[in-house]
Amino acid sequence: MLDRAPIAVPRAYLWQGAAGRYLLVALALFLLATSVPPGNPFLFSAVGLLPPQGLRFEGPSLVSSPPTVELLNTAAFREGRFSVDIELTAARDDLRGPARIVAASQDPSLQNWILGQRGSDLVVRHRGREATFPQALRLRRRQRLILVFLGQSVTLFVRGAPPVAANLEGRAAPWRDSCRFGLGNEASGDRPWEGELLSLALFDRPLTRTEVEGLFAPASRSSAAEGPRPYLRLRADSQRGVELVGERDASVDLRIYRWTWSLKVASYAPAWSPHSSRVWLPDLTVNLLLTMPVGFFLTALLRQAGKGSIYCLLAVIATQASLSLAVEILQLFSPLRFCDPRDLVVNVLGAGIGMGVYRRGLGRWLSFNGGR
Repeated sequence: MLDRAPIAVPRAYLWQGAAGRYLLVALALFLLATSVPPGNPFLFSAVGLLPPQGLRFEGPSLVSSPPTVELLNTAAFREGRFSVDIELTAARDDLRGPARIVAASQDPSLQNWILGQRGSDLVVRHRGREATFPQALRLRRRQRLILVFLGQSVTLFVRGAPPVAANLEGRAAPWRDSCRFGLGNEASGDRPWEGELLSLALFDRPLTRTEVEGLFAPASRSSAAEGPRPYLRLRADSQRGVELVGERDASVDLRIYRWTWSLKVASYAPAWSPHSSRVWLPDLTVNLLLTMPVGFFLTALLRQAGKGSIYCLLAVIATQASLSLAVEILQLFSPLRFCDPRDLVVNVLGAGIGMGVYRRGLGRWLSFNGGR
């Protein structure tokens, strides 16, 4: 009987090969980076969702837009002829600054307009001019406030109380198109507010007293057709993330940030939501493209020096993690940049992909020591 030649069984390279293992580790890191929702302790988030459309600020945090929000740079906001309908619960009455409840600003000295809290006073600013409403905020009490800006003055409406008007005192400062829109803090992170922001609506015109009374009426909550339609309205849920939504599908994406141990650490909306895809996926792609060459060329140098695969893998991870950590620390000193833990994971992932590309044969094609 003739001996049969052994049957060649294809090797499951994806699972058994070294490059396949690297890709599996990279995939695991990618899933970790894209599956962390807001409020996860890993990201130290201090912003919680309040149904149906609210936010809870329990520590130094910020919900902020990217710079330059065109929807808030219209003539109505520039000239101070708009209205704000806000429902909130203040958690503390010892805040100073004033603490920022709502702000369109760049830092404490560059503001377009803000609603803030100083003690139990409500502080309103527009282009550097200020008006104060003493004892307007009640500690741990749910309140709905409507503020009507009329150029040189602001009128505060509270349910069951007569309206109170106050002049905006001071010299008007220039309007800045590059200001961010933020909730719960200043963009620089040093004016935190604590409490619950239950609803927020912006109108691009001053509301009349009749319209304000209609908004306070209980029927206005159950029927969207009654009363004036807001220009932008806050929407916050676990699927869409946090955004300002207007008519005609106009919207402003907002990111969630957290300051912990005096460090600015950013947390975004869930990666599977449309909101997060619009905000974070471009950054993910850029980070991957920037860090892939690090893993590729570092592996080439180490292989030429005779180092083994495990040594190369550990060296690539340690080097890229150190470089990324240095970059993130430098961003802590910029008021317009934020440290995101996911960047560390994605950058290491990019370097790992670069190493995998080298191991898969591109190094051999480029004559980098045979691509070993």
